[in-house]
Amino acid sequence: MTMATKRQRRLFAQRILWLIIGPDACKYFKFPWCEKASEPLRREDLLAPAEPPGPPAPPEPPEPPEPPIPPGPPGPPAPPEPVPPPGPVPVPEPAPGEPGAPGEPGVPAPPGIPAPAPGEPGAPVPPGIPAPPGAPAPAPGEPGAPAPPGVPAPPGAPAPPGIITPPPTPPIYTPPPIYVPPWEPGPPRPPSPSPPSGTVQIAITAGISDGSVWRTEDEPWQTVHDAIVGIGAQDYEVIWTACTSYNGAHCEVTRSFFLFDLSSIPASAEIISAIFTIGGHLNPWEATSTVCIQQGTQADILTVNDYTAFAGAAFAAVTWKVSGPGGTNLNEFILNAAGLAYIQSVFGGTAKICAREYGSDYENADPGFGVGWTNDACFSEYADAALRPILTVIYKC
Repeated sequence: MTMATKRQRRLFAQRILWLIIGPDACKYFKFPWCEKASEPLRREDLLAPAEPPGPPAPPEPPEPPEPPIPPGPPGPPAPPEPVPPPGPVPVPEPAPGEPGAPGEPGVPAPPGIPAPAPGEPGAPVPPGIPAPPGAPAPAPGEPGAPAPPGVPAPPGAPAPPGIITPPPTPPIYTPPPIYVPPWEPGPPRPPSPSPPSGTVQIAITAGISDGSVWRTEDEPWQTVHDAIVGIGAQDYEVIWTACTSYNGAHCEVTRSFFLFDLSSIPASAEIISAIFTIGGHLNPWEATSTVCIQQGTQADILTVNDYTAFAGAAFAAVTWKVSGPGGTNLNEFILNAAGLAYIQSVFGGTAKICAREYGSDYENADPGFGVGWTNDACFSEYADAALRPILTVIYKC
């Protein structure tokens, strides 16, 4: 602080003291500064006198550079930092009573803390299971409390001491009813239930274009059997499937054909079963034999060119029998897997069936001299509708 600054402070202090004690006190005590303090302050008293400029300060000498530190001998390499083992970083468990700490067995978790999972410390005891040692026993009615006397224990609860719990009685298995088609062979059965749920049963009568194609000539058996065309085709209400050898040089073979309109069945349907039924007509002249059915390939209107209009293996074969009025004693052909596959392949279209005498025609065996069989059948024009050729199909969509 300069001298001018001290002078200024002194003048201010004297002026303030003069104002405090008053001019009378100054005159009484005759302070030497009272007269000066009573004068008004001048601008020169408040400004410090300008100091004359001095000589410039010499420049400071630069600091000498520090001498370099000579390198010392190399020390041992620093050890590598430890690498933590792989896996989750262990987190210390909170102390009992802190947030997140597990509760004691049998003690519910405080508000805000998630309840432990079953089996963990602090989890509630399941019904019927005794509490662990040290846990308070649950009150009556709470989970884990023993059942009162006379009240059965809940399922899964241990039996009281001294009581042997009998093993549970296994449920009695009741097999579902088995659907047995009424036409399946075998001993008489009780009435069968309806077809399986979700299935459809439909019975279709053959079209009026059913009929037979035959060949009869004074020719050996093999010539007649292997011929490409017949000599006649007919569509009567009663026709036959026949094989006859009169004298070894005059033979006859007759084959029958049927068409069924399946356009009402969706092409995407799945077949369950199929049966072809037809009534047998009385023939007083010759014996009956076995008849089989297979896939037909005939035209919609029969001609002599349909004599060999069949393909594949037989779908079914039956011993021919004469039927009674109203559809009794029908000839029933239950189609095998090949027959079902064919019928399903023509869903939405037309099924064609060919009937042939089995022992001689289908098997291509000469019946022998003077031997013949005739199996008369009722066709679509027959008066008794129950004896007409019918294809019954069960399917599901």
